[in-house]
Amino acid sequence: ADSESNDAGVMKDRSAAYFLIFMLVWSLRVVHAMVEFGHLYTCQTWCFSGMPETMVHLTVNPYFVGLRYHLGTLILAGLVTLITAPIHVAMQATYIVNLSCMKDLRKPYHQNIEGQSYQALYDVVLHGMPWCASSGHTPTVFRKQHRVRKSLQLASFLFAVLGVAFGGALGYLFAVLVVASRPEFYDVNGDQYMPWSGLCYMVATLISMLVAYPFMRIFGLVADNLLYCSIVLDQRQLHATRQRRSD
Repeated sequence: ADSESNDAGVMKDRSAAYFLIFMLVWSLRVVHAMVEFGHLYTCQTWCFSGMPETMVHLTVNPYFVGLRYHLGTLILAGLVTLITAPIHVAMQATYIVNLSCMKDLRKPYHQNIEGQSYQALYDVVLHGMPWCASSGHTPTVFRKQHRVRKSLQLASFLFAVLGVAFGGALGYLFAVLVVASRPEFYDVNGDQYMPWSGLCYMVATLISMLVAYPFMRIFGLVADNLLYCSIVLDQRQLHATRQRRSD
């Protein structure tokens, strides 16, 4: 009886731990969605309305709008992107490796799952669409400039890789200079002797790369968002032209 109660207690503890981990990851995804919303809102406001007059409209207002009008959508976005992220990674891998056995899955993926990512926030920000409607509409808009978007994404990716590598190189150089400026790190008989200086350089490089990644990612996000705004502007102008002709 004691062993059964212990096993039940262990199962409860594990379940609670798994639940807490899931909620933590979900919360991080919601925060990420909020940050994405702020970036998209600022970029689209600049594209369609020009530069805001005050820094409050540029920095505070996007997050105020997101929390006031779209909090439920952002919470849903965190959950959906958490669930579909492995599917996106797997499908992108099939394009890179060119697996013929996965070709039959690509059409259902594009129809149902492709839009279930943070790109659905493009229409949430611009048109105030619900998540489900936006996840279906945004990929349709981007397909009008599919080749341009792929080229832009490749250029943004290469630029981000160079930026992250440069950040890592700066971190490595900084660690080398710090260690070289402290002779006690080389004193074998001293208390501060550092036998694994290479490990210190590696950790500094990784931390610098992790810090540089969010900053470099903004360039790709803004470029993708500006392409989306450009396509929407072209569609609006085309619709206005057709309406004038019909009148």
